[in-house]
Amino acid sequence: MPFRETTAADLASGTVGFGIDVTTNCNLDCVTCYYLDSVPNRPPTAETHLSVQRFEWAMDQAAAVGFREVYLLGGEPTLHPQILEMLASSKCRSFEHVLLVTNGLALADRDFCRRVADSGANVAVQRHAIGDGEGARRVQDVLAGRPDTLTQVNQAFANLEEMFHPARVAVQCCLTRPVVESGQIYDIYRYAKQRGFEYVFECTKASHRFARGNPLDLTPVELTGVYERLQRIETEEYGAGPRALTPQAFGKTCHMPENGVHCLIDGTIVPCVGQPFPLGRIFSPRDTSLAAILDSPERRFFREPSERLYGHCRSCRYLDECTGGCRGDAFFLTGCFSASAVQCPQLTAYARKLSLGDFVPPTCRNCRFEREPHCGPRPDADRALARYLGTLYQDEPAR
Repeated sequence: MPFRETTAADLASGTVGFGIDVTTNCNLDCVTCYYLDSVPNRPPTAETHLSVQRFEWAMDQAAAVGFREVYLLGGEPTLHPQILEMLASSKCRSFEHVLLVTNGLALADRDFCRRVADSGANVAVQRHAIGDGEGARRVQDVLAGRPDTLTQVNQAFANLEEMFHPARVAVQCCLTRPVVESGQIYDIYRYAKQRGFEYVFECTKASHRFARGNPLDLTPVELTGVYERLQRIETEEYGAGPRALTPQAFGKTCHMPENGVHCLIDGTIVPCVGQPFPLGRIFSPRDTSLAAILDSPERRFFREPSERLYGHCRSCRYLDECTGGCRGDAFFLTGCFSASAVQCPQLTAYARKLSLGDFVPPTCRNCRFEREPHCGPRPDADRALARYLGTLYQDEPAR
């Protein structure tokens, strides 16, 4: 997965994970979803499902250039009518790891879950709540944006426990106020640990739908408290050593732009879903090859965030490990691909108040993308940072 233990060799290769959107459709309306809302300049397309032919074309290229892992994404990928064929096709190639990233509703069907298990693919499944009581239902309904889905999710995880080896399952949960205030995040952590599942407790990305500082968002102070409590549970109850408190998820960092790329449904390759800079397209013989895209100066720019980061991240002791947190979140809020992380528990450690200059450079001059229309200073960046960081932030005039 993008959230994984990353070695120096992984970062040097640049070809660990290839993510591909197979559909734009979804059967939920999650308030934390950034897929369509946070990428307003996504190239228009009439397609809702990726054709198997184009999927095969992409898989051939991903295998040829040496990608080791493939992530099937959406939308909700299980809504694709040929998703099982796609999983089987991916496993027939040389990929070490094929991951289906899903909200889990389809896995409530025993036959479908069994067929996914039989494909050999691993799964990353969203879970907002444990149990079937009224409190758990309220949390699930609020975050899923659709009522009465908790029973399906619970059945899906019962099926996963029965049909999958634990090492093939990851439990995903976005860190939001409902899962924290209800205590569900700690129950989900214990559930994952007790069953040997991987866990990914991810900070929410900012988007048009999920504005930084909205009522469901966690402040940096609250986020730090969640991380510290999870760390106490991990050390006191499970005997693990302390973890670095870095974004983008508890105990994990994301290096997708450094060792992977994301393929949109129209074949456009972007560094990651949060950084929608088009590196090229790969869905026809007339398009740029994936090999050429990976070797382009633009791709190299995104592969080296620690070389160009501006602001507070440069002096952080976790810079080498974290490389700036979620680059998509920082870009969305500031308009700068080189901005320092905004949603980071380390911000609470600063003795002084932060300002816009602690996140973005004072000018675009001499940046490789100085005249690119895909980026540029956001006029509301100062206001957005002030709203999210609160007392940690010192307002300054917008530039």
